[in-house]
Amino acid sequence: MQGVEIISTPLFCRFRKVPHIRIVQKLTMEEFHSDFLESVDLEVDGGAANALKEGSKWAKFISILVFVFCGIAILIFAAAANENVRDSDGVFKEFDFFSRGEAYSLMIGIVIVAVLLVAGLYALLMNFGVKTGRALASENIEQLNKGLGSLKLYFIIYGCLSLLTILFSIYSLINSFLL
Repeated sequence: MQGVEIISTPLFCRFRKVPHIRIVQKLTMEEFHSDFLESVDLEVDGGAANALKEGSKWAKFISILVFVFCGIAILIFAAAANENVRDSDGVFKEFDFFSRGEAYSLMIGIVIVAVLLVAGLYALLMNFGVKTGRALASENIEQLNKGLGSLKLYFIIYGCLSLLTILFSIYSLINSFLL
């Protein structure tokens, strides 16, 4: 074990044992994580393995469902936009700077970007499900770490998007009261 020493004296935090980690020499974050994860023998008991297995199945199912709905949303929106461009006259009268075709092209572009963002986000969830399932089947800790890393990135991006949505909602609410 290079650079990390796990001291056997436990700390008690709410009546649970928490191992204390002391860094012997200064390491970069990547060196610390790679050394620490390689040196620790992670054992997944039956309950944790079952929970991870169920979680990976649900992650794959939800991801596939979202992918299908994204495809359906693009098809429905493209068909509706095409129908509205042909049949409508003056739908965008209040927007003098857009012609009908430009406005619908802009809307289709926004929907495609949103769908790609959602599909990319759920690709991370699918990646978690696939890698975690393979890791549990082959008992490969590296695959499990990659799957959990993908889940971590999914939650980081989802949290940032949620925060932006909340901030935009607050801004809209304040703006509506001021006008």
